[in-house]
Amino acid sequence: YLNLAVVNATHSARRFVLRVAGGALGGQATLWRMTGPSLLAADTLGHSSQVVVRQYGLNHFGRRITVAPISIDIYHIPLVRRR
Repeated sequence: YLNLAVVNATHSARRFVLRVAGGALGGQATLWRMTGPSLLAADTLGHSSQVVVRQYGLNHFGRRITVAPISIDIYHIPLVRRR
């Protein structure tokens, strides 16, 4: 597996292409996305939660990745060895 963390501390979605030498991305990946309404969002005891963490199953993980604004994405991606 490849575990990848990507931080987007901007107000715009960011895109990039993931290239893996010696292997290929394959199978169902898992994404955990942490986000909030601003860069200063925080969860404070006794107050409403500002930060949200969601888990997504990605059936067809491609090389092109889009990271949402103001978010931290953690990917767990199966790797297939190239022959």
